[in-house]
Order: sequence, then C-alpha cells, then structure tokens
Amino acid sequence: MKRFFQSSYLVIILLLMYIPIFVMMLFSFNSSSNITDFTGWSFEWYGELLNNSPFLKSITTSLFVAITSTIISIVIGVMAVVGLSRLSVKRQSRWVSIANIPLINADIITAVSLMVVFLILGFNFGIFTLIAAHVSFNVPYVIITVMPFLKRVDKNIISASEDLGSSPFQTFFKVVLPILIPSIITASAICFSMSFDDFIISYFTGGDQTNVSTFIYTAKKIQPYINAFGTLLVITIFMAILGYNIVKGISYSAEKKRNAVKKGEYKIKKINGYENKIELNNQIIESETRKVKTKNIINLIKYRFLLLRIRIVKNKNYYARVSKLEWKIEVLNKKITREANAQISHDSLVYKVNNLKSKLENELNKNKSEKIEAQILKLEKRIEKALDLIEKVKHETSVNAEKAREIQEWIEELKTDLVNKEHGEVYIKKSKQKIINLTIKRQEILDGKSKRKLNGSLIKLNQLKHTQDEELVILFINLEDLKKRVFKEVPLVLHFDSAHSWDEVSNSSELTNKRVELLEAIKQSIRMENEELNLKIDFIKNEETILKNKYFPSNDESGYSKGKSYIQRTWKTFATIFILITSFGLITTAYVMNNIYDIVIGNWGSYIDPIVIKKFEDKYDVKVNYQQYDSNEILYNKNITFRYDVMVPSDYMAVKLAQDNYLMPIDWELVNKYNENIDVKVNENGIVPDGGNGAIDKAWFDQVQESEIINEDIDINSTLAAYAAPFFWGDVRIAFNTQNKSVNNFLAEQKITPDEKGSIDSKELSWNILWDAAEAGLNVALNEDPKNFLMYGLGKNGSVNPSSDEQIETATKDLKKLIKYKSVGLYTDQLIEKVQTGNFDVAVLYSGDLVSSTYTWMADRDLGVDTPPPFAQGYVGKEVDGITQVTNQWTDSMVISNNARNTELAHKWVAFILEEEIQKLQLDYSGYRVGLETENSKELKFEYPFLDEWFEIAKEGEAFKYNEKYDDKIVEAFNEIRASK
Repeated sequence: MKRFFQSSYLVIILLLMYIPIFVMMLFSFNSSSNITDFTGWSFEWYGELLNNSPFLKSITTSLFVAITSTIISIVIGVMAVVGLSRLSVKRQSRWVSIANIPLINADIITAVSLMVVFLILGFNFGIFTLIAAHVSFNVPYVIITVMPFLKRVDKNIISASEDLGSSPFQTFFKVVLPILIPSIITASAICFSMSFDDFIISYFTGGDQTNVSTFIYTAKKIQPYINAFGTLLVITIFMAILGYNIVKGISYSAEKKRNAVKKGEYKIKKINGYENKIELNNQIIESETRKVKTKNIINLIKYRFLLLRIRIVKNKNYYARVSKLEWKIEVLNKKITREANAQISHDSLVYKVNNLKSKLENELNKNKSEKIEAQILKLEKRIEKALDLIEKVKHETSVNAEKAREIQEWIEELKTDLVNKEHGEVYIKKSKQKIINLTIKRQEILDGKSKRKLNGSLIKLNQLKHTQDEELVILFINLEDLKKRVFKEVPLVLHFDSAHSWDEVSNSSELTNKRVELLEAIKQSIRMENEELNLKIDFIKNEETILKNKYFPSNDESGYSKGKSYIQRTWKTFATIFILITSFGLITTAYVMNNIYDIVIGNWGSYIDPIVIKKFEDKYDVKVNYQQYDSNEILYNKNITFRYDVMVPSDYMAVKLAQDNYLMPIDWELVNKYNENIDVKVNENGIVPDGGNGAIDKAWFDQVQESEIINEDIDINSTLAAYAAPFFWGDVRIAFNTQNKSVNNFLAEQKITPDEKGSIDSKELSWNILWDAAEAGLNVALNEDPKNFLMYGLGKNGSVNPSSDEQIETATKDLKKLIKYKSVGLYTDQLIEKVQTGNFDVAVLYSGDLVSSTYTWMADRDLGVDTPPPFAQGYVGKEVDGITQVTNQWTDSMVISNNARNTELAHKWVAFILEEEIQKLQLDYSGYRVGLETENSKELKFEYPFLDEWFEIAKEGEAFKYNEKYDDKIVEAFNEIRASK
C-alpha cells in the first residue's frame, strides 16, 4: 500500500484538483436548473449566459479591473524592487517585511481597513476605489516575485554598462529590464488571477462595481449558467496554455535549428543515418551478400526478449542503491570513529572545563562570569554524553569479550576432540569447517557490531557496483550469439541459386551469364539507392548553407557583418505591444460602454429575470446597473458607500431606511402615468389605499400599512405605505418530503393529513413539529436567517416579534435543544437546492422558493400536470396551550432613494415592474406572488394545479417589525445558538 501511494501520489493530487473541474464542465450541459442532479444533455445554460447582461457586465468589470490593477501594480512593484535593491541588506529586509504584511494579513481585515480609509478620505466607492484596493494587495506579489531575479543580476554587468557610457535610464531598460522580463510575466499572471477572482476586498470596496466573484456570491443560489461560464473560462485558459506551449515549442525548435546550423550539426542524425546506410550498401556490393531476418519465430521472440532484458537492466536504479549504501558506510565510519575517540574527547572536554573554572575564579566582571558559567554548563553536558558513550562502549566490549571467550572455548573443545578421538572423514571435514566459521564469528564479535555492519555494507557495495556491468556483458555476449541465428548472410541472388544447383550454373555458360547479369542488376539498384541518399545529404547541406547565410550573413566589403534591420529586430516587440494595447483598449471600451448607465437597481440575488432588465432598457433606451446583495443589513451598509436609485428591501429594513431619511415618498400619479393598467388612488395624507381595479393588492397594502415609521422629521406619513411599491411578498412554510416513507409515518403519528393537493391545514401545524421531527431522526433543514430562525421559538408565543428579553432567552434555550440534533442543519439558499433534489425530510423555507423548487423537481422528471404533489406543505397557525402560533409574512417592496440620479426614471422602473406582462415573467422566473390585484393577475396560473393553492399567502402571518433594541439581541442570540452547533 505504501509503495502504491508513493508511485500514485501525483496522480491522486491531480485527481483531487481536476475532478471538481470536470464535474463542473459536465453539469454545464445539464438540461435541469438543478446543479447537483444531472437529468440530460443541453446547451440551454450557454444561451442563458449570453443573454444575462448583468453577469456579462460583471465579467467585463473583472477583466478591466484585473488588467488595470495588474499594469499599475507591475509599474509600482518593479520601481519598488529597484529602489529596495539600492538599500543595505538590513534595511532592505525590513522594508520587504513591511511590504509583505498584506500577504499574511487576513483578507477581511484588509478589506475593512481599506473601506474605512476610503470613507475617511471621502471617496465615492466605485471603479477608482476598487482598482486602488486591488493594487494594494497586488504590489507585494510583484515584489516577492521580481526581487529574487534582481538579486541574481550580476553587478558586474551593470558596472560594465555604466563604464561604457550608459545612463541609469539606459542601463535599466537595456540591461536590467530584459533580465527581469520572465519574473515580470510571472508576477503579471499572479496579479491578474488574484484580481480577477477576488471577492472579499471587492465586496467591501467595489461600490457600484460588481465583479464576477461578487455577482456569484450575492446570487440567490448558484445558477447553472455559472457552470457554463466556468467551462468557457477553463477552455480559454487551456487554449492559452496550449497556444503558449506551441509558440514556445516552435521558438525552441527554431533556436535549436539555429544552434545546429552554427555548429555545423544541422540534421546531423539524418546525415549520419544516410551515411551509415551508404556504407552498409557498399559492404553488400563488395561481399555480394546481405543479412536477412530468420523466419524462426522462437529465435525472433528470444531476440526481442533479450533486447527488452538489456533495456530493463540498463534502466535499473543501481545508482540509488549504491548511493544509499555509500551513505550507510559513511554513517557507520563516523560512528566507529566517535566510539574509538570517546575517551580522548572526554579528556579534552574535562581539560577545557578545568581551564574555564580556573578562569572563573579570577574573573570579577559579572557579565563575563555568567558567560563562562554558561560555557561550563554546555561542556559538562557534553562530558555527560561522552561518559555515557564510554560506558556504552565498555559494556559492549565486555559483553563481546565474554561471547568471544565462549566461542574460543568451543573452538578448543572441537580441536581437542579431533586430536584425542578417531572420527570419520566426513565428521573431520565438517568439524574443521565449523572451527573456521566460529573463528570468523569470534573475530566479528571482537570487532563490534558497527564494524560488522560496515564490512557487510562494503561487500554489498562492491558486489552491487559490478552486478550491472557483469550482467550486461553476459547479455551482450548472448545477444551477439543470437544475432548470428536471427540475421543470416545470404547471397544477393539467393532466389537464383535456390532454383539452380552449383553444378548446373558452372556447366552452363548461359546460366553463368544470367547469374552475373542478375547480380549486376541488383548491385546497380543498390548503387542508385546510394546516389539518392547522397542527393538527400547534398540537399540537407545546401539547406544548411542557405540557413547559415540567413542566420549568419557574410561580411561585406568593409569587413563588418551585416546585422538585422531595425524592423527585423523590433517587429515582435511592437506586435506584442500592439496586441496588448488593442486588447486593453477593447476591454476598456466594453467596460465604459457597460458602465454608462442611467439608473442603479439594488435587489436580492437572482430575484429578477434578466429579460426584464433588457426589456426595460429597450423600452426607454436607457442603461441599467443591476446590483445584487444577499441580506438587508448589507443593503443598508452599502447605502453608506454609494447610492442606489431603486432598492428592494424587506419590510423591517424599508422602515429603517425611511426612518434614517434614505428614501423619498413614491409619486403614485407618476407611476399611474407610465403604467396605464395601474390606477392607484392617493388621499390627502399621501397614503395608498385600495383603489379597486388595477390597484395594489389590499392584503399587501394592509400589511405594509402596519409598518410604522417613527421619525419627527418625516411629516408625510407614519407608515411604510407612502414609500413602498410591491415587488414580492410571501410567508415562511414548512415542507415535508412525502416521497420518503419515514416522513409519511411521522405525519401519521402526528395525526397530520395533507389534502390531495399536498396542503396541510394551518390549524394542524405548529413550530413544535420541528422538535418532534428532529427527535424522530428526520433530516430537518432550517433557514439560517437570524430573524427566521428565532421565529421558530418566538412564534410559539403568538408573535414573531419579541417584546421582552425573557422571550429571546427562552427561545434561545429552546432552539439550542433543537440544533443539538445531528439531523438538523442550517442553510441559506442551499435550501432551494435540497428541495429541488428531494434531499430533505422536513424543510422550512420561503413560499416562493418552495413553489419554484417543487416545479423544478416535477419538470426534471418530466411528470404530467395530473401528477400528485411530491411534497406536503403548510404554514403554522395551530393553537397550542391557548396561544395561536404564527409564521412570518414578509414583503419585499420597491423603494426610491432620496438622492436618486433620475427620479422620473426611478418611477418608470416601478411602473414597468408592475406591468402584467412583467409580473408574469417574474412569476415564472421566481415563483413569488406580486402585490397586484387585477382581473388578469388572477389568471396567472402554474402548469401544475396544486401549486396555485401553495401560491396563496398565509392568512395568520405576521411581519417582522423594525426594533433597534431587539434586532441586535436577535442576531447575538442566533450567533450563540449557531456556535453551540
């Protein structure tokens, strides 16, 4: 097993590296939107990638930032290296250590510190801060990559350049820089890759700039088109590496050819081969015989086997075994010498200690006395080791002497026995041999164990050194012998001689002449073959002459050789510069074109169909900068570093934004103007009530109306209704995987019976079922959002919002008991993936996620519309101990920033999203309910009828309220519970 791992180590490592990449490439062709369950082959996600404009913009941003930051980092880094090289070694080491701090510092610390610095300096977060941040962590990579190369530059070369009159500028660009080019290329590759896939620092300093990593992280879940992007990226990198190696190979071949021409060895192997063939042909002509291979299969097999055997013997790793034995002999010699000189070493150390003690008695300086005492202490430790070694040697010597004495007595007994008694010839012979063996053994014992091993190793080494040569000599002798049987010399006119006997030919002048003619014809054909070979040799030599004139032109009349023209010398450099500048120009142009935008939209990741954005851009001939975030808190913090135009926060965060004066009231008359199907009525207080046909869903409005805003500066209204327009809304559900028999048994034990559409009456469901399911060993998947997680405990008291510290403490203790079960897991948007694949027993997730995931589960299996639901679901509303438990009913609303770039365009966006066609696209894309209540909106149906019922909102739901006092405590409690897991 050990040998297997030693021989397969590299293969195992490569498999660990590349298997995930191959899996990603495989799933890029998956026909399902599920990224963990392969259902069929399709190119759908490559088309989705090309049509996803926000993601394509993030790729452009990543490329532009990576290239720009790499160029700036290379310039700064190389300048820093040149400057550091002129310092003393000590000062240089200190500055390099300081420069390397970003490399060992945690990325999160670097990101936060840069964000704070930019805030203090008053910078607007965007492309400038993003590039500056990337340069800050790229420069150290340039320094540590280029510095070793510069240290290897011979200073004599620089001195010679200066002596020949070069300025420092010329010396750097014509002498130093060409030497540093390989390290600069390496540093550029490192900087580009580090910048292209950076996430943490970009996340904190990017502002309105979203690179690829940030886009992927803030997406609601890993979308399949990301696999397609990864596959294209891997293919691009592979083709770049392949192309580089091809160019490198061609360049190497050209240089090899040039050197061969210079040395006069151009195609020397071919020439030698042709000349050997000519010589062989001449020998055939002279001897009138040729060698032919025997048809004896046994001899041919023996010959091939013998050649293989010779190759194996030549490739045997004798040198490693010889080196190992030589190292062992060296160690044994040192050990024998150390044991032999143990007493001398001891006496020398004792002498040194006595001298130091005498010196110590006369020393008055305290510091020097302490140093002498330390030296004495070290020497005394060495004396102890020497004494131990002396005792060990004495003990071993005495033991060996005793053993030798016993063997000597045995030898004397054998000799006495042979003298005093008469024995047979065989016995006498065996006894004498035994005496010889015992004498040898006695001497080995007296020499000691180390010397015995040394002698054995020397014998093995001597044998090993001669083994390969002897074996090869024998094999080559056998090969030569076998060659005589395999290759036989036969006359050139073998067929003629076989057809006629020698007597017939000698007695017939006609046959003799015919034989001579045939022999001459064969010789002539061989001579013609030689002429062809000579022509080939001449052709190669002519080719060599042409190349020599090309590579090494002859001297002109003045005696100076003609060098290459300026164009010949510089065309490659200028071509490379042109390609680089053109590429950078194209990337810059693409970046600029994609970042000339009219409106910035901030939304949850993957909560909007990219087609919707494209339709809005086409309708109003504008550009949209679509930004994603993954939590309400991140959205709030991003408002500090840059500004959105339209945002989609959840209910409690929208209240906080309005209370902190980040929002402006929505002008519904302007929205009505740009959406003819909307007829929202606004009263004198600015509140948006139910306006009837074409109005906002009254249930949504009633919920938003309950969200109070407490701020004396706001006099327009005290509720969120004045600031919010509906985007999505829903509730938090419990789903049961009824495909699993254990889940059905559990529901039966709980006396819970789903109807034919998979719905469970809310009066049958309470949050207690999570604890019961965990105790039953079911796989329970919970939403990791702090507010939702605490809701499982708080909702038992009839409200999802805490009213006292005691309620939070009680819920915390309760949830710690739940989380301790091994079958209970916390998940973010991975919950969607688990439901899509059916990899759960009980799950708590948002209603829209449940609807879309169930739809995907059905579609991946090509199930018909009449298929019964695969899962059971319901929201909590059961009365327990006189308290009706509740679930979270949430709203994600569109709000407009109070410093929006274009207020009218922001209202156009709100009106556009509320169009029925767009609402249909959003429903199909996300599975979430929208806040419109129109005749047509009621006709928005799912392909599977049971999903229409699942689409309804919880009647007993309650929204999370913004409460600064308890919100922080909820987060602290959640962290405490998660840490206990």
